[in-house]
Amino acid sequence: MQKTKANSTKLNRAKKQANDEYYTGYDFVDKEISRFKKHLENKIIYLNCDDPTISNFYKFFKDKFKELKLKHLICTGLNLITNLTFHYEFDGEVESKYTPENYSGKYDDPYSIELLKKADIVITNPPFSMFRHYYDFLKKYEKKFLIIGLNLAAQYENVFDDIKNSRTRVIAASNTDFAIPKAIENKVYKYLNGQLYATVNVDWYTNLGDYDGNPFLNLWLTYTPSLYSKYDTHDAIECKHLSSIPKDYQGLMGVPITFMYKWNPKQFTLIDVIRPKLNGHSLFTRLLIKHRNG
Repeated sequence: MQKTKANSTKLNRAKKQANDEYYTGYDFVDKEISRFKKHLENKIIYLNCDDPTISNFYKFFKDKFKELKLKHLICTGLNLITNLTFHYEFDGEVESKYTPENYSGKYDDPYSIELLKKADIVITNPPFSMFRHYYDFLKKYEKKFLIIGLNLAAQYENVFDDIKNSRTRVIAASNTDFAIPKAIENKVYKYLNGQLYATVNVDWYTNLGDYDGNPFLNLWLTYTPSLYSKYDTHDAIECKHLSSIPKDYQGLMGVPITFMYKWNPKQFTLIDVIRPKLNGHSLFTRLLIKHRNG
């Protein structure tokens, strides 16, 4: 009886962990990676959160290895349901499969870390619940990265600090449908060709390349006190839409979180992420900004 209970507990734990697994579609990877391909030439790419038997990142980079002019491809991961671990490598001609002993398959396993040290760029869709730790882990080893995270990950203190100092940038993902395991069937929004899909709001987080920012926002409104309300909780005015940002206001302004996609650090300074109140009502998350010349 105890053995049955233990097995049941283990399976339930695996299913709970699987709830955090969202598998990126091949079309998504194909479309998105093309935006960054100039950074990948002659680079060792490491997918350190991917089961190569099902990862579309691995399938894509293997298919496009020569087109992208990659140097080498490494993929390691863990299947949370079967508990099998994987280590695949591809050099453009030969695929090698390894079965290391006592390997957890996790990105912070000593075995994975040794592979990480050899890599130039890490590209993956890490478990969303581990994003904070994963992000700091990559920074610790000073790795270039191109990773997928939830929209709200930009609000994490460790991530936001890098964003506002232009060490990391946020790029909106063009598609947000992720294949999911049947363990979380209750969260499905789509069922297509026998595969379950969930719609998740995600972004790319990367430190690839120099970043000069987006084009300047074209601002045409001037500040009129009667048209702009101040928050109850912060010494800043509310700008409900990006188009309502006044061109001449020198104080702090609260703007929608989507401002992150349009931000040019030469035009505005990012100050903080806040949850303000206005006329006694709590608002959605805002970015606190200021004109660079203000």
